[in-house]
Amino acid sequence: MAKCPACDHGVRTPSFLSLEGWRRLTCPNCKARLELKARPVATWLLPMIISFSWLTRLGHNYAVFAEGMMVFGAITSILLIVVRPQVRLTRRPMPRAEIHLKINNS
Repeated sequence: MAKCPACDHGVRTPSFLSLEGWRRLTCPNCKARLELKARPVATWLLPMIISFSWLTRLGHNYAVFAEGMMVFGAITSILLIVVRPQVRLTRRPMPRAEIHLKINNS
């Protein structure tokens, strides 16, 4: 369960794969529109992949250990995103000005 950034009330989040549910996500308390906050997963996984790929060059036992740790790291990062999603207030685009020029009187 995520917390609304506007009122700190608990918000029930839809399934991670339910795009329609995430599009219509609102806080039940203050009715603020919410969206999923982006998480920097690549910055977590890149150092692990680099260090474990270096570790695989040291021998077979190290390679097996490194592959296991890479799988563990990937599963852990996915679970952190899916189980405890963070939400933020929806950033709405600026409204367009509706200007109608009547030049020809038609």
